[in-house]
Amino acid sequence: MPPSFLMPISWTLSVICFCTPWVGSFTPRSGPTDREQSGRRALETTGDPRGAQVFNILLGLSYDGSFPKGSCYNSKDPLQSHDRCHTVEGAVESAFETILGDGVQVQVTLLSRTDKGVRADGNYMAAILPNGTEFLGEDDRSASLCKLVNQCLKDRGHHAFVDLLQPLPEKYRFHWEDRRFLSQMSKSKSYEYFLVPECDFDSSGFGNSKGFLAWHVPWSFDVGAREAMQLAAGRLVGQHDFSAFTSQHGRDKESIRCLTSLQIDEVLAVPRESWPAQEVLRIRVTGESFLYRMVRYLVYALVLIGRGELMLRNLERVLVGSYRGWHRRRLHLKPAPSHGLRLAELQLDPDV
Repeated sequence: MPPSFLMPISWTLSVICFCTPWVGSFTPRSGPTDREQSGRRALETTGDPRGAQVFNILLGLSYDGSFPKGSCYNSKDPLQSHDRCHTVEGAVESAFETILGDGVQVQVTLLSRTDKGVRADGNYMAAILPNGTEFLGEDDRSASLCKLVNQCLKDRGHHAFVDLLQPLPEKYRFHWEDRRFLSQMSKSKSYEYFLVPECDFDSSGFGNSKGFLAWHVPWSFDVGAREAMQLAAGRLVGQHDFSAFTSQHGRDKESIRCLTSLQIDEVLAVPRESWPAQEVLRIRVTGESFLYRMVRYLVYALVLIGRGELMLRNLERVLVGSYRGWHRRRLHLKPAPSHGLRLAELQLDPDV
């Protein structure tokens, strides 16, 4: 039996030895995804990082917010693994594979991800089209491939439209494991949010299921309210700490962002599918990059300013990181409904 002064040490070693195997068994596994594994296999086979698994095509596309799982494909989602066409990426991949045939595997990745329910009129994709490069270099053949893909998407009931197909410059071609090149391809983004005041209902509970293209609200914004919103928009422009304007998935990102423009005006737009165009309130936000749901949080903050429920001085304190966690909840900040948001423009590097 060990001396008494050694007893604590022996007990500690026993506990560590006993618990080590169990700790290992509960450690979450963080291995590569199936796409990354396929890319690594291609690298090992060809020995060339710019082989068959290199993103070599640029696609321009637009889509609405009707896709049940949003814009990005996730193979770990049981619903998406059963039918990947629940996302924009999955629907486009499937359409290209159908047109190209011969068991071709197509991979695409959006340059700018959008939330579920958000539509886009100026987004881009990087793509791997193994047999599609024969269509490049000739405008007629590229246009014919886009036409066939769009017809396939339409026949399947997917509201997406490919309007550009061109080769990526050599310096922007990347392997799936080097997706950091995506951020180097885009220089700025512009979002537009549409708001219809003085309605007899609030459309936030309907979303895209009823074809709403703008957030219909029962509140009115008089001249004084709109002046307050314009003043707040001016304070939001520039480089600030936007940590209070994101949800959980964006809190581990760098929260310093720079807004180059934030405009509030009235425009003629269609507030709902099959409705005639009418005057609506548009909030246009332009910046280099955005946090998760950041634009929708900004819109809701401006609405609170217009309703007099958020003071400008408190908004300024939020921008310097003074309010975090429960302080943000105390200010009643939350994201505006997604069906009012549109990705209007994605400005690419001139060399792309």
